[in-house]
Amino acid sequence: MDNNATIVQFNVGGQFYSTTIKTVTEDPRSILHGVFTENYNTRKLPTLSRDDSGRIFIDRDGGLFRYILDYLRDMDLVLPESVEDRKRLRKEAEYYKLKGLIDVIDNYEANRGFITIVDKKYSSSNKIYVYGSAYLCQVVFRLNPDLTGGCYLKDVTREKCFSMLQKAGFQIATSAKSVALDEERYEFVFVRD
Repeated sequence: MDNNATIVQFNVGGQFYSTTIKTVTEDPRSILHGVFTENYNTRKLPTLSRDDSGRIFIDRDGGLFRYILDYLRDMDLVLPESVEDRKRLRKEAEYYKLKGLIDVIDNYEANRGFITIVDKKYSSSNKIYVYGSAYLCQVVFRLNPDLTGGCYLKDVTREKCFSMLQKAGFQIATSAKSVALDEERYEFVFVRD
């Protein structure tokens, strides 16, 4: 019988999982790979314990282990919606030494956030400013804003701004209008999750 097809059972933080050796050894840099290959004795790896039913016991977050297995099966996954769960999953990925999963989480976090568009209409002119994460503004508008003062978008209409944000996967979350003396100010907040 092929060793890769061998089923292995885990008790992770009180939750039970069954998978194959092939799945848990998919990432050669991970702790799980080391535990199930000849590298086990040559690397500093945690000692294996077994529960009363013979399952391999790992004293980690059992609920998040399903994401670890999903990642190892496909080398990609749908991340938890909760920011706290993603932070906890990143810690689990660090523990299991899953660099690829850490990169997936970090890239996801870097690409989400908000951008605010401020359209100021003066009596004789119109100016559009962008505020938000320097990274997101660079990605969408190819510019690096001063995070305290924003960036002025020269020769860009509000419609062009909205189109660029939509193409980058942003959706409008809220908007507001204010009027003071000779200035009308429109603010639009766009988010990307």
